[in-house]
Amino acid sequence: MGLLGFNMLFAGIALFLNGVSYFVKSFDRKTLGLINLLAAGFMTVNTLIGLVFAGLGFAGFDMTQVGTYANAAAGAAFALNFFILGIHHYKELTDFSLFGWFALLMSLFSIANFIYTCVYFVASLWIFVYLWAMWALLWGQAFIASALKRKAVDKASPYFVLGNALFSLLIPAVLFLFGVL
Repeated sequence: MGLLGFNMLFAGIALFLNGVSYFVKSFDRKTLGLINLLAAGFMTVNTLIGLVFAGLGFAGFDMTQVGTYANAAAGAAFALNFFILGIHHYKELTDFSLFGWFALLMSLFSIANFIYTCVYFVASLWIFVYLWAMWALLWGQAFIASALKRKAVDKASPYFVLGNALFSLLIPAVLFLFGVL
């Protein structure tokens, strides 16, 4: 799960800094945008590498498996998430409602992956049940805060973003990279 751990590490770093930026108003938004764009770039490259390896028949990559395409779709969707955030921050845009509607679609995608993982649950996939649930909640919260403009939910955003960065990306990424998961 090396590419997954790598992608999750960079997504976690970007998400963590996005969360911290709620509290540290002196963060340069252009730099924050570049960090998000770099994370998106890494995820895009790794997704393409996975698809190429699968197409060439490398061990561990099988184009006949549903999981290969689902993983590629998830990698591309995460990359698009950070591309959108990167552009918003870099261009110093203030209206995140488009991102909110994207987050609704990502929340639904996460719920579908959560259900799929539950239905085809095997002992080694327990972590994905947890991760897809966390990501569905994160994007659901982003939809409510950004697209529906619910102030009470938006006030909780920094804590929700930081919690997800730590517990659904950074810590699992390290565990994947070190082979614990």
